[in-house]
Amino acid sequence: IIADVCFVHGLGGHPRKTWQHDPAGGKKKRPCYWPFDLLPRDIDNIRIMTYGYDSSPSHWYKGKTTQMTIDQHTQTMLQRISNARASCKRRPIIFFAHSLGGILVKNMIILSAKYKLGNLQFQDIGQSCHAIVFFGTPHRGAGAVELGMMVANVIGALPGGPSVYKDILRSLQPDSEKLISILTDFNDIMEENIPAPDKIQIYSFQEGQGYSRITTLDHKVVPDGSSIFNRRAFEQSSHVPANHMDMCRFKTATDSGYSDLKAALTGYLVAI
Repeated sequence: IIADVCFVHGLGGHPRKTWQHDPAGGKKKRPCYWPFDLLPRDIDNIRIMTYGYDSSPSHWYKGKTTQMTIDQHTQTMLQRISNARASCKRRPIIFFAHSLGGILVKNMIILSAKYKLGNLQFQDIGQSCHAIVFFGTPHRGAGAVELGMMVANVIGALPGGPSVYKDILRSLQPDSEKLISILTDFNDIMEENIPAPDKIQIYSFQEGQGYSRITTLDHKVVPDGSSIFNRRAFEQSSHVPANHMDMCRFKTATDSGYSDLKAALTGYLVAI
């Protein structure tokens, strides 16, 4: 094993369903969970990990609401992924992140860098991160969050009380202070005076289609200008012919998005 590959889902996502293509026909046809159905066939020298967290505005049917902010989610993720790597510190790690998951991963790299003294276990994540593959991550806000805020407001009135999850939704509003802070701090890390090949490598997948299932949101959920760093020294990018929700659900190894992803990951592993 030469690297860990960790999948982090996004807003309203799931550690399996976010990455799984469910074919028409229901249970009669087998779904494609490509991190386990396709990727191990093509690349066999990696350990595949998935990270899940409560990203739903409210579990109203259970009377529960999430009570964690972005920073709290980040601290928990750093702790748990560090624990999972306790026996293989310094092994390179590559993150695949969808939407909000990309913001959490960036924030985790920032947090890891702050552990300069003392906790070597937490330092390891930032120091060992070789690449991050973003799928529709709203680096500068996401228009569809307005819909999420409306949903959160409705659910907040149900049993269980208002959800602190609204703070996460507000932080994803265009040009929010939290997003700007994460973007600035992450850029500072990427601007460190080290050779470009030694920097964290970035691949930004962007939405190729609008979210047409919602008539009021026929535009892209995350605009192209928000889902890319536009930094040629360490970033690659391409569009996936799918909307924000389906852009990381590949059904076969011949899907163009999967082919691009496999080529990028292969290149990262060769560089390691």
